[in-house]
Amino acid sequence: MFDDKIISILNALTMPPESGIDMQIVPATPPKFDEFKQFVIHYIMDHDNIEPNHQVIKQIESSGTVEEIESYLRNLEYCDECFLKMYRKFAAGEPQECGCGMQKIS
Repeated sequence: MFDDKIISILNALTMPPESGIDMQIVPATPPKFDEFKQFVIHYIMDHDNIEPNHQVIKQIESSGTVEEIESYLRNLEYCDECFLKMYRKFAAGEPQECGCGMQKIS
């Protein structure tokens, strides 16, 4: 109920919809999270030889939290150390390499 009130207030502050278009406030994904998801997708595609149409790729693309991404990667047998290496590379802006350091990701 509280969320409905907030959405109602925010919608009242926006410009009126044009010609019958129903305007709704949809929470946007932060740009940095979208960048992270793309990083993870490229990382696992090269590291684990996963095809672009693999179910895990689709799950990551539609995920809304880091916790969801971690749960999908745990199904690929990623451990805490793997996550740490991947997070460090993303945070440092380093060229993508797989967690084991054997492959360079283009």
